Parts: sequence; structure tokens; C-alpha cells
Amino acid sequence: MEYNLNTEKEYGGAADIEAVNTKFNEELQQYIDGTLPTDRRFNLGFPNGGLAGQLEELPLYVKQGILKKAVEKHNIDLNGLRNLPKQLADPIFVFKSKDGVSKTVLIDAKDSQGRNVIAAIELSSIQIDAKRRLEVNDIKSLHGKDFEKLLHWIDNGLLAFVNKRKGLDFLMRNRAQFPSGDGSQNPIHNSLLNIIQEFEKINT
Repeated sequence: MEYNLNTEKEYGGAADIEAVNTKFNEELQQYIDGTLPTDRRFNLGFPNGGLAGQLEELPLYVKQGILKKAVEKHNIDLNGLRNLPKQLADPIFVFKSKDGVSKTVLIDAKDSQGRNVIAAIELSSIQIDAKRRLEVNDIKSLHGKDFEKLLHWIDNGLLAFVNKRKGLDFLMRNRAQFPSGDGSQNPIHNSLLNIIQEFEKINT
């Protein structure tokens, strides 16, 4: 049995991604409108699609404070985070941390500078009541990330998952940021293409 943090009820099996996505969008609109209870976390379901196998099979949540920070500090339009459960299930890249403690997920949403947004996810233990705690996948940050930094992570072997179609498209859209201009002769570019094409866990 799994534990639903918001309803404080146990239920059997992971919720359907469509139902989770619809519910998230409804609550996101309530948050935008200022009508969502302030103690409510956003339920993002369980790791699905590209996240399956990358995270522990535990509930995925994000606090309202993370969305507030995403808007006020990181210049992200909340409308770009609609369908967040689906965006997380169909990521461009998933990166592992050097210490293996967390995962960083590159999604389709963009910040005001046009940079794709990353979701930094860690395991957290949340107090349910006086006697019980719940382990969850907790989104700790949502912010845009420079293309150069993402290349650095890939070059350092931190790429854990790639959606081949989205990854190649992402690379081509940002190729002008390579030092050589179009990136066609840049060693890092060629290395990245090889990683994307040969990586074992390609999401087809």
C-alpha cells in the first residue's frame, strides 16, 4: 500500500499519470489564483516513463515554496509548468549527482531567458504524524540551466538517461552556443552526439 500525503489515506497502486496530471493542473491553477490551501503539497504521482528506474519507486512531490522560488528568484512562468507530471515522465535528459544522492531532470519548460528548466530531485523523509514518517522523491528546485553547464555534466559522465529524439533536437537548437559557432567541428559536440546515439537507456 502507498501513502497519499495530501489526503492522509492509503491506496493501492500508483495513480494513473493522466489523472495525476489533471489533478496537478487543477491545483496549479488554484495556487495561481491564491485559493490552494497553503499546507498542501503538489502530488506528481510516481516515477513514470523516463523517470522509471531513475528514482526510487516512491511518491513524487513538490512544495508550494519551490514554485514560489521558481517564480520570484528563477523567473519561471508558472503556466510553463502545466503538465509537470507529464513533463517529468518525458524528460530530455536525466543527470545523476557525483555522490549519487540526487537526480536532475531537464524538462521542456523554459525560464524567461529561454533556458530549459531542470528539476533537482532528492529523497526526503516527511513527518506524517507523531509516529510515522514517509520517504518521498522531493523536488528541491526548479530553475533554468545554461547549455554550457549541461554539456559539462555530460562530458563528466553524469548523464543517466537520454531521450534520443529530444536530446538531439535540444543539441541542434543550442548548437550556436558551441565555441566553434555551429559546433560541427567541436570535439565536445562530437562526444555528445556519440553519447546520445550510443547511450544504452534511450527512451524510444
